[in-house]
Amino acid sequence: MEEKKIDFALLEEMINCAKREVQMRYKVYPYWVKTGKMSADKAEKEKALMYAIQKALQKIYDGTAPRPVQQSFLNTQEYIRPNFNHL
Repeated sequence: MEEKKIDFALLEEMINCAKREVQMRYKVYPYWVKTGKMSADKAEKEKALMYAIQKALQKIYDGTAPRPVQQSFLNTQEYIRPNFNHL
C-alpha cells in the first residue's frame, strides 16, 4: 500500500489562514466584548481554540506531531459526511 504524503503547500496555506484568524480574533474580540456581542470568557476561549489549531497544524508541518496524528491528518475521507440531500 502506498504511503500517503502530506500536501505541504496546502498545509502551509491552512497554517497561514489560521494565523490570520488568530490575528483577527485578537483585534476584533475585545471590541465585541466591550459592546456586549461576546462575553470575555467566550472571547478568551475562542482565541485559545484557534491558536491551538494553528499550533497543531504547525506541529504537523514541522514533523513534530506524533506519527499517528500526522497519519490521521492525511485520512480525511472517513470524516466526510455522506450527502443524503439527493434522496
